[in-house]
Amino acid sequence: MRSLLFVPADSERKLARGLESGADGLILHLEESVASANRPTARQLAREFTGAHGPSPGPGPPPRNVRDAP
Repeated sequence: MRSLLFVPADSERKLARGLESGADGLILHLEESVASANRPTARQLAREFTGAHGPSPGPGPPPRNVRDAP
């Protein structure tokens, strides 16, 4: 894996752009890059996104990881 892209998960547009980026992997970010008021939305969008675009080995969409600091 050569590249990982941190994507704020509070916007469907940002998530879609992450998929189009060509990165080898996406890390969905839920804390520092997301305003406090938007964090519940980010968590919901991250759940929906990972459900629709689960990890796939080999060719195809990049693997995903969700980062949520305690």
